[in-house]
Amino acid sequence: MSRPESDRMRHKKQAKRAAILEAALREFTDNGFADARLSAVARNAGVAKGTLYLYFDSKEKLFEGVVRETLLPSGEEGIISDNPHHLSTEAFRRSMLASVADLQNSGRSGIALVVLTEGRQFPQLVEIYVNAVLEPVLAQIDRLAHSDDTARLDVLRRFPQLLIAPVIAGLLWNRFMTGYPPIDLVDIASAQLALVLGDEAASNTAESNEIMD
Repeated sequence: MSRPESDRMRHKKQAKRAAILEAALREFTDNGFADARLSAVARNAGVAKGTLYLYFDSKEKLFEGVVRETLLPSGEEGIISDNPHHLSTEAFRRSMLASVADLQNSGRSGIALVVLTEGRQFPQLVEIYVNAVLEPVLAQIDRLAHSDDTARLDVLRRFPQLLIAPVIAGLLWNRFMTGYPPIDLVDIASAQLALVLGDEAASNTAESNEIMD
């Protein structure tokens, strides 16, 4: 009968896994998927290559671990609403811009670029990223689009990708158009939200005027 794993051993394993994922994030971001080397990940994580395989038995599984364990929030974070069938535009706006800011400021945008630039060669990367990252975002956009029947939101019911397209465009611009000023991902996302959902400042002014009247 095997003895229960001690807290010390469990914490040691968790620390090794975290070190491997951190090293893999840097390796994939710096070198892409095709040129990433598991030996380099193991070396930078301070573990033997054989130890790495105890946690992730392939490069694809390691990439999936990076996406699911370092790119996603650890808790049940997201848009909070008392009504599961209704989502205000401002609650969505705040949540999306916070997510884009985190993507840009954390340096994790490199993983999105790996998917965009190498996804044709490695379609499994696209499947991993779409399932873990994009589908939850598109589901929130769909929820927003069906919160009411206004004509303004009809475009989102048809093309929910509209709200994430500028972020993708900004990532590609910054990666390849190096001779031109970079695009701030939060600014371009905010501009698209204003175009599709309406200008937040104008909406707030209108609401204030109605209250004063």
